[in-house]
Amino acid sequence: MNRRHTLVAIAALCAAPRALAQPVPRIALVDTAEQPANMAEGRHPYWGSLLSELRQLGYIDGKTITIERWSGGGDTGGYSELARKVAASQPRIIVARGRSTTLPLAAATREIPIVSIGTISPDLRISLARPGRNVTGLHVSADDQQIFSKQLEYLRELTKADARVAWLGPQSIWDGPVGEAARLGARQSKLILQPVIIATPVDANAISRAFVAVRSGKFEGLLSGSATEMFPHRAEIARLALEARLPSMANGSPYVDVGILASYAVPTDELYRRAAHYVDKILKGAKPGDLPIELPRNIPLVLNLKTAKALGITIPQSLLQRADRVIE
Repeated sequence: MNRRHTLVAIAALCAAPRALAQPVPRIALVDTAEQPANMAEGRHPYWGSLLSELRQLGYIDGKTITIERWSGGGDTGGYSELARKVAASQPRIIVARGRSTTLPLAAATREIPIVSIGTISPDLRISLARPGRNVTGLHVSADDQQIFSKQLEYLRELTKADARVAWLGPQSIWDGPVGEAARLGARQSKLILQPVIIATPVDANAISRAFVAVRSGKFEGLLSGSATEMFPHRAEIARLALEARLPSMANGSPYVDVGILASYAVPTDELYRRAAHYVDKILKGAKPGDLPIELPRNIPLVLNLKTAKALGITIPQSLLQRADRVIE
């Protein structure tokens, strides 16, 4: 081997370790309330779907990617600080759950790609087909009045025509577009909707205190607000609603799985599976501003017959025929 070939070989050997030492992409998962330890396969119906799909695509935590988990602890006043901390850690991609985390994250960084699963505000996108900024993902349309109108229409079929319904959730959600949509839906369904506010931080104690007001309010139905902060406490909400003898409607089949009477909502687990493909495309070089924001493909009605029986309710046959899934 001549001197030139020797130098080329040495250069190649020196370059090889640098190529092998390329940093593994870090993906930040940001939730409003869920404990980081629960944001895993087998422990969370939504984050687990994302991680499972990523694994199917060849992304293994600790090998081909590094997953970092962040939680706002249910403190609605702390999301801006959380967003600043996440952005300062400089992950390759941020996957954000819900409008409450996406908005402050988008304010904290204009460079880091954000895959949002929730209501993606018009302020963060030029259009659904071409977002144009660093935010893309799956638009749940949680503030779409049509969804709330259907939820309350179904709840009305399970209660009296002039029923008083408690809306359960944080003040920030009631004051925002979600609350406005719920109020409009109630007027269309000829129901009296009254807010029962859960104090922040949203935890088991705050929910228990809110149900004191629910039980004393002489309500005939319960609409669990779409706040992501409430999701970790869905089993407690279901238990307390049953204890208060209230027909209940919530956002997502995982609520019905633990005892809520009914759900009419976007199948969020499917959205998380789709979000994994956004992560895949961005890691392969796509820009979030060029990736169209997806809309829900279907909105299933889910009913729990066990809860209906415990409440002494006979679900109308018309509802049973419309249900996409019935828990018996």
